[in-house]
Amino acid sequence: MSRKWERMVSKNTKKANLSRTKQGKAPISTDPDRPVVFKGRSIMLAAFFIVVSLFLLFTLTKTEGDKMYWYTTLSYLVVGVLIYFVRRPYLRVTKTNLSKRGLARELVLGAENIKEIVHAPGQIIIELTGKSPRWVYNKTLNRFDIAAMAAKLKKFAENNKISYVDKTV
Repeated sequence: MSRKWERMVSKNTKKANLSRTKQGKAPISTDPDRPVVFKGRSIMLAAFFIVVSLFLLFTLTKTEGDKMYWYTTLSYLVVGVLIYFVRRPYLRVTKTNLSKRGLARELVLGAENIKEIVHAPGQIIIELTGKSPRWVYNKTLNRFDIAAMAAKLKKFAENNKISYVDKTV
């Protein structure tokens, strides 16, 4: 198909799917090139802020009129809850790129910068070329769906000619 025809089909499919979702029906088709996003939970950082909040609450001195102490304690609790429910770590897999959330921005990694992908029991390790640190996603610490991630990353590795090592067998 020509590119113009593909764009027209994609545009009409989006319109039809939008109207079907408004009617409460299932979409008629999905875009195979659409990125797949695997979301986890940031348990450690959220737990750290909640523990600091509880520490401040239990070490409260019995002073009168000190409202800043209560605001600080409550702020740590709110930040911990927000990190757990709102700021979730993710791995986005597109045709030629992988991306994740960094400290202040989204980190995008092209297929040419990946040395290998290792699927170990309960975790996925993405080894990078150069001195960049590896990306590690595990089930116990961040609550990722490792089986689904492994299947999609295996297909990604085959399409982009990247070494894929399965250590679960």
